[in-house]
Amino acid sequence: MEIRVVVQRHTVPVLPGLATFIARNLPFVAQVALMGLEMTGLARPNSPLVWADPADYQRELAEAVDILATAGITTRIYNHQLCVLDRSLWPYAVRSISDSMFASLSRTSCERCERYTSSMTQMTTIKVSVQTRDRLKKLADEDQLTMDGELARTLDKAEEARFWEGVQADYARLQADPQEWADYVNEVAEWDHAVGDGLDDE
Repeated sequence: MEIRVVVQRHTVPVLPGLATFIARNLPFVAQVALMGLEMTGLARPNSPLVWADPADYQRELAEAVDILATAGITTRIYNHQLCVLDRSLWPYAVRSISDSMFASLSRTSCERCERYTSSMTQMTTIKVSVQTRDRLKKLADEDQLTMDGELARTLDKAEEARFWEGVQADYARLQADPQEWADYVNEVAEWDHAVGDGLDDE
């Protein structure tokens, strides 16, 4: 189970208290996502009522993260530029800032953040079942990887397995045709002879 908390003017003061409540009363929670407010939809016309500058709530955010992390709950910070986060929070930051979010924070942007967000538009979200997510998280925890890293590793293994399945299928197809198999064997023998170094085996 994941809990998502949108960090805005009304939730900033209660972040530490909310984190404490989750840590004490919801031990089954797998992850807490602390989401920076994106100025889209109704948030834009109501920005004076809901917007909170990240530079102003670093203490509350850091305290909430510390409470959750100490309780062993995976904690992630989304939609925040690195340059507005306390350096101690960088390990929890996820590359997730959308173009609209980056534009709304342009007054605090810098070259470092632009480099950091340059590849963010390549990120995406996929819908998976809770069971699949939990299985992926279990593997990631065992391998000490992020869920993205574990997924990439799993895909690499699947692609390699599929490659060798294709090789085996090609061999089976060649062997099924006596003439093609004979041509292949002769070609391999010619290559072996061409690359031979002429030295006797010891």
